[in-house]
Amino acid sequence: MGIFFLVLQCLFLLVLLFGDIGFDLRGRYGLSFNHFILFCSLYGVALIAGLSCTIADKSWKMTGVQILIPVFILIAISLPPPEYNAADYQHLISKQRTEVERELGRRGEVVTGIVTFRGMSCEFVTYNGMQIYYSPEDDTVLAVEASDTWGSDR
Repeated sequence: MGIFFLVLQCLFLLVLLFGDIGFDLRGRYGLSFNHFILFCSLYGVALIAGLSCTIADKSWKMTGVQILIPVFILIAISLPPPEYNAADYQHLISKQRTEVERELGRRGEVVTGIVTFRGMSCEFVTYNGMQIYYSPEDDTVLAVEASDTWGSDR
């Protein structure tokens, strides 16, 4: 029974890590912040149920695996995101969002939202050290500008 809960935990973690969950806008797969809360809760329930089963069965290896997975995730998310210099990414102007995400990846992308930029409403994505503004019509980059570096006062 413990393996069932471990598989369930892994499935929930895959959705949480790669599900493109949006905060103020729905993500690419339609997932919102409410879904994030739901999947976190379901992961917690599966973790507690799995730990209960493996401890009752005295399966210490499975118990250890279930404990180590969230520990590794906590360590990974506590690492600082890469720092970007906007001047190095000016070549992204006029490129499609998919090309930008392919080059930069998604790690370090934290804040997204809608702002008025150069007289039009457009989406922005903030990385550590820069902001990228996307055109609402064709999802191309309008500008890459420097922004505050997170943790620069440390």
